[in-house]
Amino acid sequence: MFFHKDQSEMSAVYNEISTIPFSSEDNLESNSEKDSKASSPASGFQRCRVSTVILGLLAVVQLAVIICLALHIEANNKNVTEEKDELKRALNDSSLQLNSLTQGNDKLKKINSEIVARSKNLTEDRNELKAKLDDLVSRQNTMIEERDNLTRINADTQTSCRRISLERDQLRERLNILAQPGWIIFRQSAYYMSSTTKTWQESRDHCRSLGTDLMIINSKEEQVFANGFKKYMWIGLTDSEGEGRWKWVDGTPMNTNYWSENEPNGKTEENCADIKSFEIESSWNDESCSHKLNWICEMKLNP
Repeated sequence: MFFHKDQSEMSAVYNEISTIPFSSEDNLESNSEKDSKASSPASGFQRCRVSTVILGLLAVVQLAVIICLALHIEANNKNVTEEKDELKRALNDSSLQLNSLTQGNDKLKKINSEIVARSKNLTEDRNELKAKLDDLVSRQNTMIEERDNLTRINADTQTSCRRISLERDQLRERLNILAQPGWIIFRQSAYYMSSTTKTWQESRDHCRSLGTDLMIINSKEEQVFANGFKKYMWIGLTDSEGEGRWKWVDGTPMNTNYWSENEPNGKTEENCADIKSFEIESSWNDESCSHKLNWICEMKLNP
C-alpha cells in the first residue's frame, strides 16, 4: 500500500516538472517564429538543435530528481516500518507489563485483605487476652492483699500468743513464788519481808532474782502498810546517781515522801532510803547503802 502511494506521489512530481520545459519550448517556438521572420534558414536549424539538447538535459534532471525522491521515500518507508515494528513491540511489552502489574495488584489486594482480616482477628484476640490478663492481675492483687492481711493477722496472732504465753509463764512463776512462805498480798501487789539482813544492793539483787524489786511507796496506804511490818528495812529509793535527786528503782522521780524530821541528812555518805522510825507515819531515813538491814520486795500483780 505504501509502495503504490509513493508511485502516485512520484508521478505527480514528474508531471509537475515536465510542464516546465514544455512551457519554455513553447516560448522558444514563439520566439523562433518571430525570429524566423527576420533570420535565415540556417539559424533556425541551429536553434532546433539547442532546443533538443535542452529538452534532453531537462529529462536527465527530471530522472535524477525522480530517482532521489524514490530513494528518499523508500528510506522514509523503511524508517516508518521499523518505527511501527518498534512501537508494536513496545506496545506488546507495555501490554505484558500492564497485565503483570494488574495481576500483581490483584495479588497485593488479596494479600492486603488477608492481612486486614488477620489483623482484625489478632486485635480481637489481643483485646480478649488483655481483658483476661487484667482480670488475673486484679484477682492476683486481691489475693496479695488477702495474703498480706492474713500475714499481718498471723503475725499479730503469733505476737499475741507469745505475749500470752509469756504472761502465762510469768503468772506461773509468780504463783510459784507467792506459794512460798513470807508473801503477803495488799491491794494490787504482793510483798515479801526478808528474815535476814543484806546491803541495799544485795537486797535489791535478791528481789530481782524473784522477778520483783524493792518496794515503791506512792500512797499513804502503802506507807501505813509498810510501817505495819515494824522492821528496820530497805525500800526502793536512792539518790546514788545524783545527790539530792531521789528516784525509785523503776526510774520514776520521788513525788510523795515520808521523811522523818531532819531527814535526809547524810548527803553523799547516805544515798539509800529505809524505814527506821516505823512508830510514826513519816518513817523514812537516808542510810549508808553498805549497812545490812532487812528489806521488802514488791511484786505488781497487774503490771
